[in-house]
Amino acid sequence: MVLRLDGAVVLITGAGRGLGRVYASYLGSLGAHVVINDLGVGSDGLGRSAEPAETAASEIVATGGSAEADASDIASAEEVQQLVDRLIARHGKIDALVNNAGIFLPPEPFEQSQFDAFELSWRSHFGSTYHLCRAVLPHMRKANAGRIVNTCSVQGLYGAAATAAYASDKGAVMSLTLSLAASVRGSGIAVN
Repeated sequence: MVLRLDGAVVLITGAGRGLGRVYASYLGSLGAHVVINDLGVGSDGLGRSAEPAETAASEIVATGGSAEADASDIASAEEVQQLVDRLIARHGKIDALVNNAGIFLPPEPFEQSQFDAFELSWRSHFGSTYHLCRAVLPHMRKANAGRIVNTCSVQGLYGAAATAAYASDKGAVMSLTLSLAASVRGSGIAVN
């Protein structure tokens, strides 16, 4: 059996580079229309550029796939709602959401950490996942269909020396994922 996703609309965050780009390329090769969201910031959360999302989308289109670039700031509830509203207006649905975006701040001893850095990391990992799930889930519930995949990390389960902010964020994403999975159990929606 060959898996095909023809006609599916898939929103992937952090898809301009790294694993997100690989996910986007693969899902595009299966026939999905891929919405590549990437704010284009550095791993430290600084800067902003539409170039990573545009380049990734162009590569998918160049190989015969269907993709569009988006540089919305998904740490903003307002920009997330505008993004989801645009996609629903344009495509009528969002079949799948892959929450992959995030930053990774330089490792440092917890005693030297600053709460501002925790907040920046939290907004990037947990905040964006929260906002997107909250905006997309009502549309999936209405259709009684959809898939949400949240990228987690073993650090979210076991922690890690010198990366407490990242580990805390991923632990929160894991707990949110389990809670959402329980809330949609028995429906046509799955959260993993």
